[in-house]
Amino acid sequence: MLSLEEIQELIKSFPDQSLIEVGCHVKRISYDFCFRDVAIFPSDLQPMIFDEKKRIIVFGIKEPGTLDYDSRPIYDPQLRYGLAVAGDRKGFLREKARSAVLRSLSYLSYSSSGAFFYASAASLLDAVAAIGGSTISPSHFFTQINFANSEIANRLLAILEPDANIGEILAHRLDVLASYQERGRSEITLKKASGLISNSKGLEASIFFFHEYAKLGAERIQRAGRELMFGEVESKKMTQLKEIIMDLVGLIK
Repeated sequence: MLSLEEIQELIKSFPDQSLIEVGCHVKRISYDFCFRDVAIFPSDLQPMIFDEKKRIIVFGIKEPGTLDYDSRPIYDPQLRYGLAVAGDRKGFLREKARSAVLRSLSYLSYSSSGAFFYASAASLLDAVAAIGGSTISPSHFFTQINFANSEIANRLLAILEPDANIGEILAHRLDVLASYQERGRSEITLKKASGLISNSKGLEASIFFFHEYAKLGAERIQRAGRELMFGEVESKKMTQLKEIIMDLVGLIK
């Protein structure tokens, strides 16, 4: 739980907006070292670490219906929490899955190189989580795999090969990723990854890397790809990825 002092500091900084806790703590899948994520509504604030102890991340949301039900209001002076949360959870998750598949296809349309292949595959993490009944918490993806999505999740993990993306390779890729992110987000990326790695959760850090990498956008993925050492993509893996995309399309109803 956020302490009373932390809540008071948040209210002092954002006195007229709704403060809504989201993320792994609300879903009850957090690790002891995880950040607390607080959405500010309505706001266009870019993600940033809020406090000196580096326990709280804040970010703004502007559009109504942006948040899932896995959230809880901390402070809501204008009673706007209901506006921030999606009215139809099933439809909300369906749209999350649909958007993820479209992003995956978009990346494949640019190139079949390793840079875009892995961005395409990693985009599907959101879709797999949504089919399993939740928005993704990438550091906890293994926990989010359940009966509803286990078969397709395991096929996607076989393509991403997170166990081959650890150690020095992962450290290099995280540095490259952070160099192409906005300043606030890059700090968050490195802090979260460091917490996972130092707590013997290298595979979770690997999944977290892939998820954040897929959010870079096509232009930065193309530029970053020259530094990320993905190598050639086997035709078999490309076929497997396309099969997963088609299966996900069939599951999005």
